[in-house]
Amino acid sequence: MARAKEFVAFVVDVGPHMHAHLESVERYLLCCAEGKLVYRPKDEVALVCFGTTGTSNACNEEQPEQYAHISVVRPYTAPDHTMLQQFSKLQRGAGSSDWLDALVVVGDMLAKTWEARGAAVMAKAVKRCVLVSSFKGACNEFDDEYTRGAVEALQARGLTLEVVVLDAEDGPQYSGPAHTATR
Repeated sequence: MARAKEFVAFVVDVGPHMHAHLESVERYLLCCAEGKLVYRPKDEVALVCFGTTGTSNACNEEQPEQYAHISVVRPYTAPDHTMLQQFSKLQRGAGSSDWLDALVVVGDMLAKTWEARGAAVMAKAVKRCVLVSSFKGACNEFDDEYTRGAVEALQARGLTLEVVVLDAEDGPQYSGPAHTATR
């Protein structure tokens, strides 16, 4: 039986507190990218970095005062050799942004991909988001309504959130797809 097409977005913290970890993150991303390129070439992969020095995302273009220091390095596209280069050379950032805002950017990107590919394709597809951070950077205060709205939007699209926490007391921690887009 054929596997469903997968749309995976890697959301990586590249802020100053992550610089010591980015070489390891690059190796992890490269390993994932090589696997996609060789074994799952029809899947689509995206890379969104937060904590970047600059800003490059559609949410910020629509609301210039928000979603700063978040960059869509690679929108959802099939794996290729350019992806390998992008994943192996992450730009170290000097900005400060929040992981929840980065997830909102991914949700917006997924919604636009949904429109472009069609509901029939996207409904069958597996949709994952892999969030990589030490969570040591500054975090904005969000009210419950904003947080609930962001989580509900991701849940509505069937996005599974996986979290990789770096520099935890017991070493790197991984939270797999046990929960779908929950906080």
